[in-house]
Amino acid sequence: SFSVSLFGQEEQWESQFKVTGYVATEYEYFKDIKYFPKDYAFSLTEGGLLANYQPLKNLTIKTVFVYRPGFKFDNMVNEANVEYKINNYLNIKVGRFLTPLSPMNTYYYAPVNNSATLPIMISHHEFFPLNMDAVSLNGKIGESFKFQYNVFGGGFRNTLWLKTGSMGLFGYEDTQLIKTDATVDLPDVNADLSVGGGAHLGISYLDNLELGFGFFKSEDPFFEPVSQMNLKVEKFSYGFNLKAKLSTLQLLAEGWHADVKIFGATTNYDGGFAELSNTFNKVTPYARFEYHYAPATMNTPSIEFNRYTAGINYKPIFETTMKLEYVRYEHKVTDLDGIIATLIFSF
Repeated sequence: SFSVSLFGQEEQWESQFKVTGYVATEYEYFKDIKYFPKDYAFSLTEGGLLANYQPLKNLTIKTVFVYRPGFKFDNMVNEANVEYKINNYLNIKVGRFLTPLSPMNTYYYAPVNNSATLPIMISHHEFFPLNMDAVSLNGKIGESFKFQYNVFGGGFRNTLWLKTGSMGLFGYEDTQLIKTDATVDLPDVNADLSVGGGAHLGISYLDNLELGFGFFKSEDPFFEPVSQMNLKVEKFSYGFNLKAKLSTLQLLAEGWHADVKIFGATTNYDGGFAELSNTFNKVTPYARFEYHYAPATMNTPSIEFNRYTAGINYKPIFETTMKLEYVRYEHKVTDLDGIIATLIFSF
């Protein structure tokens, strides 16, 4: 490390470099689910590595690489950006970063979430992509009461149908949930570059209450395998987020709606969740309700279902996290129940 003088001031800054990471293993059991050779699976599901370099007091370089089995290399480079802090009111970030529309999306890594599974609206990426190669202007005003904003725009690759979990179910439920004899082959993740942008605005009081609103507009090129046509998909999404905390009791909620225009016709997606948790020393029980609706496409029927999740997060020491949860999907055609257990080592 080394010291530099900032703008001729007497204050000296010593550069900082930090590397952290984690390894997550997961066991899943879902009975009688179609298209899978077994009802259970155990595997390494994530391996993350974060490097944070701060050569100047107001300049931060960040990279995050998350290994997931079956993902392409580009899908495993989650973040690679440079951020310059002009003051509390204005920061400029350039590069790849997690799309800042949902608070849950910006800290979706396994060690920092209560649950073993992510909300459907986060794992599906139907309302906005996981990350973007873009420019962000963001900042906050106030102390006890804060106003925060983040305005961004740039390009991204389609992250629909990225299958996660040891069985590869999550992010893919729209086709796997219905237990019929039909088989559905979804196209590979679209490699064409899409463009889009949006904003998230929020107000908060201390750590007790946070309200936010966000919107996202994009234009996506898309090759439809059934019709063999190159299509253009226009999407406009908007939603809200809520965080309420009283001592160790916490409520998180989000709701999103998307209008998707293709072939001159507009369809819509709807989704949301509410999660309640309470921390007792090193143990955090939690429960979550989710609603998910996806319209019919050329090669998939419309899908509408609820998902219920209940579990326990146990953190005996800072470096180790254990989670055990029960998941139930309720669909008009069929129901699906599963058990998920995770063990996460951080360093």
